[in-house]
Amino acid sequence: MPTMVKKLIFALALLVGTTQLFAQDDLIANQETNETTGLCLLCTIADAPLAVDGDLSTASTLNSTLGLLGGTNSQTLIFPGIAAAGDITEVKLGSTDPLADVAAFGGVDLELFLGNTPTGDIVTVSSVATVLGGSTYLANITGTAPYDRVKITQRTGLAGLLSVLEIYQARVIGGLSGFVPECTMPDSTATAATGLIPGTVVGDTAITTADPTD
Repeated sequence: MPTMVKKLIFALALLVGTTQLFAQDDLIANQETNETTGLCLLCTIADAPLAVDGDLSTASTLNSTLGLLGGTNSQTLIFPGIAAAGDITEVKLGSTDPLADVAAFGGVDLELFLGNTPTGDIVTVSSVATVLGGSTYLANITGTAPYDRVKITQRTGLAGLLSVLEIYQARVIGGLSGFVPECTMPDSTATAATGLIPGTVVGDTAITTADPTD
């Protein structure tokens, strides 16, 4: 499927909240880690698994209402494979903060990693975000080296920036320079039956039905 067509399909999926419009050659994040660092008093990360549950209508919530300058809240979304240099990662973000607009995402960064090693690719969300509708936004970052995860960091204590950040889902657009899958992606029948994106892990159960046509 041409990359531009897949981008349009993904944007439509984000707008309508469906989980069944992803192309099968995309990598959908299905694991996560999170942390709070520095002077981030009462900072919280709630519902962390919802950022990787395969549902575009659910999100984790990073709250830094009482964060001080130099603190961070972050969540790392891990893909079930290795993306190649030139591949694009798209992240659906949102906020219930009254200040929420594109400029308010100036305190949020996207950074790519291969394992625990940064690739050197990092962007500020306010410079790459587009409005999807309501309080949701789409941000993207292009890798210049292989990577398997994206870290979303909320910097705290900065005036005029978000205190509440919602992370819905991340995916790598496949078919640009190719990626190396580490697991079998399920077919559309499994997706329709479960309402989940291919590659999703729910508890200890992975949605891993192979497509017999591949």
